[in-house]
Amino acid sequence: MKTLSESPATPVALDAAKVTVMVVEGHPIMRIGIAALVATRSDLESVAQAGTGEEAVLLHETWQPDVTLMDLRLPGMSGVETIRTIRRRSPKARFIVLTTYEGDEDIHQALQAGASGYVIKGMPHDMLMSAILKVHAGGNFLPPSVRRTLAARTPS
Repeated sequence: MKTLSESPATPVALDAAKVTVMVVEGHPIMRIGIAALVATRSDLESVAQAGTGEEAVLLHETWQPDVTLMDLRLPGMSGVETIRTIRRRSPKARFIVLTTYEGDEDIHQALQAGASGYVIKGMPHDMLMSAILKVHAGGNFLPPSVRRTLAARTPS
């Protein structure tokens, strides 16, 4: 897995049978841990890591991951703005928000920006793996607690 400073100008050949994943997380320990968790699966490959939205935009352009795990609270550009920026350049990019924020407006904004999944960091890790595979296959992943929060949302 690569960070911005370690990334080559062009990505190396990847195993086409694996789902490639980029981790965007503002906290280095969390970012490394999530990437390591992804790397434990034989069907997934963590290809890049970013600590800011600006880094994520550059790395996404280079690596074109199948799925990007995106924290909402990043230094500089927010996770929602990062999703919007990447999707303007790569409309088919797939995102799963991975966050501690369960508020209805956070969820709504992330989905409006183009996220296909929303996973709370306190959920079991197998839920994250299921989300990655489902979003990669073109589906959406919203756990029951997130669906309930959205259903109770009062439009602004």
